[in-house]
Amino acid sequence: MPKNSHPKAIDLPPLFDILPAMKTKTLMAILLSFIMAQAPVMGRYYYNLPGGAGNTIGTYAGVLIPTSDPSEEFAKGSLGLFTLSIPSNGLGSGTVVVFSTGRTFSGTITAVTNPDSSSDGITGVLTATYDYTLYVSSSDTEDITADAEGPFNAAVVNNSNSVGGLGIDLTGTCNLGIDQGFVNGSSGNPIIAAQVTFAIDGFEQSSSATTTSGS
Repeated sequence: MPKNSHPKAIDLPPLFDILPAMKTKTLMAILLSFIMAQAPVMGRYYYNLPGGAGNTIGTYAGVLIPTSDPSEEFAKGSLGLFTLSIPSNGLGSGTVVVFSTGRTFSGTITAVTNPDSSSDGITGVLTATYDYTLYVSSSDTEDITADAEGPFNAAVVNNSNSVGGLGIDLTGTCNLGIDQGFVNGSSGNPIIAAQVTFAIDGFEQSSSATTTSGS
């Protein structure tokens, strides 16, 4: 090749003239690889990525299903219903109703988004009460408040089959300590009658937070 000369330019056919010559399976493989590469960006279940905590923002509703031994008195026939709203800033809040041993506990859930990648996306506390009157004798009664309290830990997951229609579910566990309203005479600590574990089974109703109030 002569000095200072340039190689002859090669005319390439347009891209869309090349594609028909490629095998269909090759094209599908390329497209699938691209989609999978975008999944961490599109999937809202990646709440624990840097800056991704906002993916838990929304309004949720669901049920609490007991997973403890069904033969246990407090677990048998128990069921809970809840709503939970998680804002972009501050604490989230919701309402809850738990039915156990013929009593209906009502109260609130207070929660916050947890950015720790090793923890669930939403960490909170459930507090519910049941008021009743204890008849000590024919002439003596006492008003008692029983409590159901414990941690509420849930993850926001992507689910194309979600009953909520938005493709976002809420899953996790809630461990409640249930008492009859009595305390230890010497320590003053509540006397826990039972520990019941519930599975959290919820779905997203809205991608924005709404205001809820406890009962």
